[in-house]
Amino acid sequence: MSIRLLEARVPSSWGWVVLLAALWGCGATFDDPRDPEVAAFLELPASTTIHRFDLMDRDGRIGLFPRVLEIASGHWVQFVVADTRVYSVHFDRGRFEDPANWEFLVSLHQTASPPMVETGSRYIVSFDGAPPGVYPFRIDGQGAPVAGEIRVRSR
Repeated sequence: MSIRLLEARVPSSWGWVVLLAALWGCGATFDDPRDPEVAAFLELPASTTIHRFDLMDRDGRIGLFPRVLEIASGHWVQFVVADTRVYSVHFDRGRFEDPANWEFLVSLHQTASPPMVETGSRYIVSFDGAPPGVYPFRIDGQGAPVAGEIRVRSR
């Protein structure tokens, strides 16, 4: 597996870890909310829960699967490009009901991804210590933006 780092910055007990990495050659689909290769790369325990959104073209429109995830505080979320189009992830400040949720993302520099330009590119977001609530986001790319949300509950 070769790894290309695109952006790094998440202060945590593991030091500065990578938020965004493009991974090639893994050839695996993870239905379970764990991704041992990503966890190993981030130097997290293999049992770390890492949920997944897949980004792909759907008849000329941006496809986001699923649209909503419910996770526990402490989990991680990855956005994975599953085709050859370019995508970016943006958490929408104006859509947050609780300012504490937005401030959590700001404090970890996790408010938006750079453009993900290759199949397999990943934007990985930590919700370790995240306050419960709804984290709305949008996916930009070729076609109209698509909205989604991450619902964080207490452990």
